[in-house]
Amino acid sequence: MTSSASRLSLLLLCVAAPAAAMRTPPSFDLPRRDLGELLRELGAEPMPEVVPMPVGFGETEHAAYRLMAEGLEASGMDFPDVFRAACALAVRRGGSAHETKVMLAGLVTWLGDRDRPRSIGLQGRVDLAFHFVYGAWLESIVTGFGERAALEKERRDAFSPGNAYDLDDLAATMVGARWAARESARLDEWGDGRRRLTALPAFAFGRLAPGALPDERRLDAVRDFARTALP
Repeated sequence: MTSSASRLSLLLLCVAAPAAAMRTPPSFDLPRRDLGELLRELGAEPMPEVVPMPVGFGETEHAAYRLMAEGLEASGMDFPDVFRAACALAVRRGGSAHETKVMLAGLVTWLGDRDRPRSIGLQGRVDLAFHFVYGAWLESIVTGFGERAALEKERRDAFSPGNAYDLDDLAATMVGARWAARESARLDEWGDGRRRLTALPAFAFGRLAPGALPDERRLDAVRDFARTALP
């Protein structure tokens, strides 16, 4: 897969992560037109350049993080500790905003690999781990993009056969976006364990009935959760 194709497949079409105990992985598909419109509304036109992220290729910058995560996962390490180790590696490699984006890209491709059975996760759920890093990566590309893409993705899920609007997924994506906006400046604290994902409050909003959308009260509750989860 070329770098250009990988950018389209991950930024425009999005990737999907396998969810533990689910037969069908949750879909992150968003048509190119809709994501393009979101970016234009946020003042990001033309499309910003991002780090090439072909899944399974080892020659790009993000590969160090993907390979490290795969090795730590194989050793039995859970996602919060893998994330800590990734932050520590990013600090050793300079800790710049670019390096943080590369780190998040590697974690997105690691968790977005459909072909790898998983037992790791955030609060026991691999889909929450993916939502977290995906929201952080999107936010690292364009300010405000993480939340906007999350809202659009869940709106589509509400009307997708066999799916529904998942407020926990939304919350995890928003927490990830907030991490990129605020916490990437404290990368050393995340790398040495002073700040940890295990300290996050429980995601307990649940899923709505198929075809149902949340009212503003529920959305505000999720936004408040994201703000207080990373004070």
